[in-house]
Amino acid sequence: MILHRSRAHGVRPALVLLVALAALAYESLLAEPGEIRVLPAKVYPAQVYRLRIEGRGAPDSSGWKWQASAGELLGDGRTRVLWESPAAPGKVRIGVTAPGGRERATHDGTFLEVEVHSPSRDGMALVSAGTFVMGDSWTDTENPYFIPTFQNMTDKPAHRVYLDSYWIDRYRVTNRQYVSYLEAARAQGLVRATESAVIGWHDNVPGDAEIPFYYFEVPESREAQGLPEILRRITWDGTRFGVREGHEDHAVMDVTWAGARAYALFYGRRLPSEAEWEKASRGTDARRFPWGNEAPTAYHAHVNAEKGRELVPVGSFSPTGDSAYGVADLFGGFEWVNDWFGEFYYHNNYSLLPLENPRGPEWGRDRPVRGVSVYQTRASDEYQNPLSFRYQWIFEFGHGHLFAHSDTGFRTALSAPERGAQELKADGLELPEKESRTIPRPRLPERYDY
Repeated sequence: MILHRSRAHGVRPALVLLVALAALAYESLLAEPGEIRVLPAKVYPAQVYRLRIEGRGAPDSSGWKWQASAGELLGDGRTRVLWESPAAPGKVRIGVTAPGGRERATHDGTFLEVEVHSPSRDGMALVSAGTFVMGDSWTDTENPYFIPTFQNMTDKPAHRVYLDSYWIDRYRVTNRQYVSYLEAARAQGLVRATESAVIGWHDNVPGDAEIPFYYFEVPESREAQGLPEILRRITWDGTRFGVREGHEDHAVMDVTWAGARAYALFYGRRLPSEAEWEKASRGTDARRFPWGNEAPTAYHAHVNAEKGRELVPVGSFSPTGDSAYGVADLFGGFEWVNDWFGEFYYHNNYSLLPLENPRGPEWGRDRPVRGVSVYQTRASDEYQNPLSFRYQWIFEFGHGHLFAHSDTGFRTALSAPERGAQELKADGLELPEKESRTIPRPRLPERYDY
């Protein structure tokens, strides 16, 4: 018995030690990072992305130490952090150290090499740097028949604006292009579909607020509130997105401002500012329409009552209706732009010196749209409005920019890097009007002053 008890006492400590070692090994396994993932998967310059550890790392644990060879980490200590990519393309090494652990080899998933890509400029037109007249320089506000309203004074007074060079889409984003984006975003877990809408993450960053990107139908609970009609050109069958036959190359409608912006960010672009949209439309000579000052015809734009509510493929009125920069479809239909809407923004920021790269108010209630409705007739007053026309749907429907509309699409923009005079001259482009930033100009002609 003594021998048996002695052996038992010798086995028990060994078992305790074995269990303790197994527990430590298990805890160590849990503390080891699995795989680092970037969302969205393709990285472009100067955008915010979500970094997260997948696999063995516990999602709610703390004490993780992140590092990046370029860009800026916007958080630390967790298994999910935000990272702002660097401003220039190239390779970036991202790593993470487990809580209380040591750096492990690349094959353990601790480090990830990320390629920062240059956004594609396919299908875009270059708008060179310079000054243009922005705002309504045509309406005679002294005319006794002109009745100022909260709406028709938002594009006055006309004023000079300087913009750096930028790229802008020649055509609006089509249904085909938007469906391609939805499929790619869904594969990465960035969007999901319900019976009534496509729901996505704000700023493409999972973990933040979910918001509607695209509507398949008007929610019954909101019909009584005056939500506008939608076109229903994109479909969802429970497994994939599609486009109704014959509408693949029509401009995508029924998309919210957030859905338009998410598309742009996914491809490393952005929505144009109000100033960028208007310069691409009116050029530097304050023309009334993209093609000049003559009234539109059926060959210039889709603003024809006889065509009813049926849309046409993008580019159908090109090149007759193109702007001086070769940008199409700027007249006939509305487009989301990036700024907040400020009804007194032009008035409050008027100056004899050109405003430089204005981006609108710091905050607001709604995002504006630019353009003229395709449902206007040639006889209507609104049909004669210049492209300075600014609008916000809250005037008409009482809803902000998280709703969709059958007459509102979008196009994307991209900042152009600074280019030298020789490069511009070689490409046949005008030189930037750098002097306009600092040298006072004379007052605008009398018809510009209000």
